[in-house]
Amino acid sequence: MYHSVSEFRVLLKKCTVNTRRLKGSVQTLPNFNGRMTTPNLLTKKNVQQVLAIQRKTPYNQTQKNISHVALIRNPILIFLDSFSIMDAELITRLNKLWKPIYPHLARWIEPRIHKETGHILEIGPFSGGIIDALLTQRPRLQGLMALSDLAVARAIDTSFGSPCPILLSPLEQIPLLPNFDLIVCRGAFFFLTPEIIRESSRLLKPGGHALLGGGYGPETPEEIISPIAAESKELNYRLGKIRLFRNDLEKMVLKAGLENRSTILETGGLWLLIS
Repeated sequence: MYHSVSEFRVLLKKCTVNTRRLKGSVQTLPNFNGRMTTPNLLTKKNVQQVLAIQRKTPYNQTQKNISHVALIRNPILIFLDSFSIMDAELITRLNKLWKPIYPHLARWIEPRIHKETGHILEIGPFSGGIIDALLTQRPRLQGLMALSDLAVARAIDTSFGSPCPILLSPLEQIPLLPNFDLIVCRGAFFFLTPEIIRESSRLLKPGGHALLGGGYGPETPEEIISPIAAESKELNYRLGKIRLFRNDLEKMVLKAGLENRSTILETGGLWLLIS
């Protein structure tokens, strides 16, 4: 459902953005069209951001050293110092290729969301497909995506038709409160670090789960995988995929200090489950 900017002030009372992690000033982008969606994931503290967006003035003069936040269509919340660069055209091709895979991945992941109205967060440049399928299977869920590349955010919007808002932010320090029942990341081995693992754990509600990794999942039929496997592998390596093994993941988990909360799954790829 879309809301005007004037209505957004009321909606923000329900949000969970961590304003302690938001610094600098707030501005609108030229193509901001005055309409946006919002998940119920923010708090009253964000009202000052909306007022600042409308006035184009700093929302908190006492906080410094992180550039700007902006809202554009859907909305996309942007931290302008957060960008990495990936080939958006290749991401779009990969998204199209993987569309038959995502419903199967979502069916494997979905039982880990215990609440019908839970909050889910998908992170990384390969976001969109899983959360779109999860929201189709469980329409009462509330979703958000977080990634660090504006061009990729637009590619995701093109590929999946904006299943939920997108937050552009460094994945090692996402300005949200721990409000999520599920955090998921496919294609994690392009960029996974101990800091991202630790941050994913921080954002979970008590009883929540994070699933970070890569692969087709254990429930995707071979007849769906086979036709796309060769092209998918080529595109992944063109995008810079790093091949990681179980021992590499174990070292990251140890460095993140989460060895007692983590399980490594090796069926249907290589996945890290944080509980």
